[in-house]
Amino acid sequence: MNKDNPFISVAEIDEQIAKAQKDTGGPAFPVQGLRDPNVSDGMTLRDYFAAKALQGLASAHKAEDGSWAIWGCEKEAAELSYMIADAMIAERGKA
Repeated sequence: MNKDNPFISVAEIDEQIAKAQKDTGGPAFPVQGLRDPNVSDGMTLRDYFAAKALQGLASAHKAEDGSWAIWGCEKEAAELSYMIADAMIAERGKA
């Protein structure tokens, strides 16, 4: 987009989509035909994978007293969730 033409070209949209997909896996639930850069596609695939990883961590780790073992280390659990999500996206890119 430039100051003489306020509209973004299809090529620029495609470039933005490709960059987003490289960095985040793209939208988790894409809508066919939605190509407006001013409209959010919602959650990225990276966020979706991280949420699923965090759900798994939370449900699989229970302390002896019955509390969830990730309590008190939420920051570490979130970081690990995104590390898992990044690994999933990298592995997905190999296919």
